[in-house]
Amino acid sequence: MRVNTPEIVEAASRMLSTPLQRLTDTSSYVRCQALKTLSRLAEEKVLRDAFNDVAAEGLHRLLDKNANVRKCALQLFATLLEMNPFCPAFPRETLEERREDLLQSLTAEQASAAVPGTEAQEGAEGTRAETESEHSKERNAALALVEKALAFEETMSKHLTTVMQFLSSQTSYDVVEAMNAIVTAHRFELQVVDLTHQHANRPAHPR
Repeated sequence: MRVNTPEIVEAASRMLSTPLQRLTDTSSYVRCQALKTLSRLAEEKVLRDAFNDVAAEGLHRLLDKNANVRKCALQLFATLLEMNPFCPAFPRETLEERREDLLQSLTAEQASAAVPGTEAQEGAEGTRAETESEHSKERNAALALVEKALAFEETMSKHLTTVMQFLSSQTSYDVVEAMNAIVTAHRFELQVVDLTHQHANRPAHPR
């Protein structure tokens, strides 16, 4: 059953620090449960503005020495993509173009508002100014969403490099969950970045 009441959403958001802190617990069981909790919170759509933080911190467990923890981290990778609140796909060039278009529109609106006019013009343009103000608010909100989407895409693309390395692991959990995560990444048009550093971030214990 999905969390949907404001009270429960708020309570879940407040307790987010607990699973994040437990990601580095000495017990592999606790680390697994922390990752599962983060996945559940993502599924229940209560991460709000913490979505990027969860991706950045939770996916570090992809390099965990314990196979079960890595399995949970790979599942979190796929869940974060599937439940992301930003957009249905992450083609970076398209997102960057969208950001540039919004920035240009906002700059043009600001320049237009700065040009003085006559009294008659000001009276006639009062309603239009209010409409433009609403449009400006919408564009600012859209710009903020695109910025968050780009930050999320950068984090996920970086970790996708690690995910792909698990295909050559001798641990079945690694291979199976990596395949699922890669299929999900492909569906969301996520691309690997910085391939030159693949070997530097190789999982600690691939076997």
